[in-house]
Amino acid sequence: MSFFSYIELNMTNSNNILLPSAMRGGLSLGIFWIIKYLFFMFGSGSMLLYSIYYILTPFTLVFAYYLTRSFRELEGGRISFLRAWGFGILLYFFAALIVSIAHYTYYAYIAPPGLLEETWESAKNMLLTMNSSPEMVEAINQRGVPTPISMTFYHIGSNVMWGVLFSIPVAIAAKLTANPIQSNNNQSENKE
Repeated sequence: MSFFSYIELNMTNSNNILLPSAMRGGLSLGIFWIIKYLFFMFGSGSMLLYSIYYILTPFTLVFAYYLTRSFRELEGGRISFLRAWGFGILLYFFAALIVSIAHYTYYAYIAPPGLLEETWESAKNMLLTMNSSPEMVEAINQRGVPTPISMTFYHIGSNVMWGVLFSIPVAIAAKLTANPIQSNNNQSENKE
């Protein structure tokens, strides 16, 4: 059985609760990320706000574990690693879609004028100091300054990529911390 057929099979079982649960959890995580991102957006003049943003960042893993554990309980108290990992990936995907509203708003309307241009120039200068290949420098020069929408799509992709990685330890923890007594009780109740 291939990975994708396994995921498809699991998405059709369990009363189709994977996708709706991931959407609800992604909404919660996305709102948490928006609140966290507000500290970043308005922290340009305050080290305290930046510090709060960075202090809240590790709580994403804790929140994702809590949501995955809640999903495990909906599943009857037991969950496979792949099911928990798939839930985590979907969780981060939906959260990334929600927080993308804040990212676009920041880059289009709130960011200081010239922020994208300055960031782009500093990235190009860094490539030059790292003795990058001339082809790479030329490709960067041709691409031009990113737009608010391209930065938003970059953040969506980045959040999903980190979600794929961070969902691995969360899925392992959710699988290992399942209550075997409760799982056995739920299974025996379902058989009756």
